[in-house]
Amino acid sequence: MKLNSTTLFNFFEALPDIRKNGFGHEWKVKYSIAEMLMCLVIGFINGNTSCFQAWHWCAVNMAYLTSLGLTLEHGLASYSTHMRLLQNIDPEIIMYEFINWMNGIIVVYGVSLAIDGKGLRGGTQKNQGGKTPYVLNVVEVNSGLNIANMPIDLKTNEITAIPEILSLIAVAGNMITIDAIGTQIDIMKLILEEEGSFLLLVKKNHPEAYANLVDYFDKLRESSKKENEAAPSIILPDDYETTDWTVEHNRDRMEYRRCSVVNIDDNPDLQSEILGAGSSLANADIEFKTIGMIESVRIPIEKDENGNDITPSLKEFLANGSRSCPHPKVGDTEDCAIQRVGVISNDELTAEKTLLIRRGHWTVEAKHHVLDVTFSEDYNPAKASKYICSLLRKIALNIVTLALLHGDIKDYNSTPVEQIHLSSDVELMKKYLFGHFPVINANA
Repeated sequence: MKLNSTTLFNFFEALPDIRKNGFGHEWKVKYSIAEMLMCLVIGFINGNTSCFQAWHWCAVNMAYLTSLGLTLEHGLASYSTHMRLLQNIDPEIIMYEFINWMNGIIVVYGVSLAIDGKGLRGGTQKNQGGKTPYVLNVVEVNSGLNIANMPIDLKTNEITAIPEILSLIAVAGNMITIDAIGTQIDIMKLILEEEGSFLLLVKKNHPEAYANLVDYFDKLRESSKKENEAAPSIILPDDYETTDWTVEHNRDRMEYRRCSVVNIDDNPDLQSEILGAGSSLANADIEFKTIGMIESVRIPIEKDENGNDITPSLKEFLANGSRSCPHPKVGDTEDCAIQRVGVISNDELTAEKTLLIRRGHWTVEAKHHVLDVTFSEDYNPAKASKYICSLLRKIALNIVTLALLHGDIKDYNSTPVEQIHLSSDVELMKKYLFGHFPVINANA
């Protein structure tokens, strides 16, 4: 692992220039690949959402670009030239170089790495079956930095791509979190082989394990309320633990969460009892140390005609629903007002720690939200260059995140404001585009 940070400009300079192909066309290479890519990233940092907008902004602000240190000896390349470059860069090559670049910026050990796929809906080829292209992203939860990015082949899916990206990142000593699609036996065994940890979800894609787990923890909760009775429905395990409800005001709703876990201490009988003796997870030859259930209740904010808050309490909502949600949907998906999911881990975790790690996984979802809202990634019409454009946006977002982490800009809780604040300071922009800065220890 590299111990010295590499500048963004150096990262772009290290990319193989496909225009210099050894067929006598080198004389046609007029514009620097590093400067062309830097221009687009600078355009994104300045609030533009598409490659064309980023290029057009650069064409209008040439003096600003040269003030940052770009030579632009032959001026700014045309938009067509930029697009030909992006369309011919190998996504796998730039992916490997991006991971290496991030290895020189952040050291990850003893942290949580959230893995999740994101659709590039604007890049859908409607005349080729209409499949939405996806990229797999890895975000380091503490810093919020995207440390890896992998295009998912249209002929495969996340299940195939996850083992590939795990082989490229630092798994040892880290906690890997993935949504339910990653709860695959082969993926868990790969993480164990790499000496990492995992916290994965159990949903209805593992129907027997999910049904047994939910039923088991429902009985535990009932028994914990009646533990003084002569004949409880189930004997409480010694290592059963549950949290109180936590509450968070999240946009237009109140979100309540709680977690219950049992530390089974490599007890195969208890593992089978919780997950069901016939389930694939119980028979996976993997020793889980923690099995639990996370419950989330999402209550829409409601106001009366005078603007007074009439949002029901948690108890009222669970009993009677609300005016806008009279019959709350219960299930394992995000559209459920009452969501219940199982969790499994090879680490011994408390209920509080389990809830904290799972909540941290939403860092990657928050980054996806920024890419779609601030950078309008879902509306980007690029087809042939979709993966490279997506990566350039993540690089721009990483630059802003680095400036926040190093305290050079303040967190206004609004990415567009952060971008403007960074881009308006020429010296700061120079620092993050061309400068070396201390390597971040994500676990510090």
